[in-house]
Amino acid sequence: MWQKAAEFLHTLEWALTPTASLLKNQVIGGVPEEVAFSADVAEAILGLTRGLDAYGADVLDFGGHSVKDLVTRLVAGLDGYMWRPADYFYQTEYPLGAQSQTKPGVYITFKQLVSYSQALVAWVLKNWDDKYGTSGQHTANISDALDRVIAVNKGRWGAYLFHPTYEPTDSPEEYSHYAALMKIAMERVDATRYARHIDEALKLLRWCTLSNGAVLDRVWPDGRCCLSPNARGPLLVTAATCILTGA
Repeated sequence: MWQKAAEFLHTLEWALTPTASLLKNQVIGGVPEEVAFSADVAEAILGLTRGLDAYGADVLDFGGHSVKDLVTRLVAGLDGYMWRPADYFYQTEYPLGAQSQTKPGVYITFKQLVSYSQALVAWVLKNWDDKYGTSGQHTANISDALDRVIAVNKGRWGAYLFHPTYEPTDSPEEYSHYAALMKIAMERVDATRYARHIDEALKLLRWCTLSNGAVLDRVWPDGRCCLSPNARGPLLVTAATCILTGA
């Protein structure tokens, strides 16, 4: 199953140079659009790396392609096309403001400095460097990205905003799911440096957890924890991520 999933990801590879790729991960009507998202590329790298851990660095996907080589190209793609050195974060999508290929006139635009994108990228690049890449190669960049999130996205209760509040109408809600991802990333990158923020995230996650194990996924500025108004109950992904944190 994992090898088939890895082969599917290989079919979505978007080769930007011979050594750097991203994933065409928005598929509309069977057509992979030429737009990539840093968070989704990071999630793919995490899944592929787990396979390398389980089956060895030389494992091939179902189509006979080297999985490690694919991940190496994806890491280079994050470095070359998602990292913004002047701004200290990984941009949400590439290219910025791309026009939909299946819906002319529709442009794919997203907010930047998204908390979960920085956390996921920091997590997977640290994991990659430690296991299969060059130790410490991404430490400076991913530390800068985490520092930027802490500086402008961290809320008063220890969780994190979706993105910086650019406008007065932007949502002031903090998200426990993002706090969980940030905790994982901060522990992986430098648990000593981020100790206070890790502790605050852990306290927030336990505060948002109900007696039945469900986790309230949003926190208002006044400290009220609540469910997402767009969901029909507690989100499974939030509880699952909290489990990964050890909360």
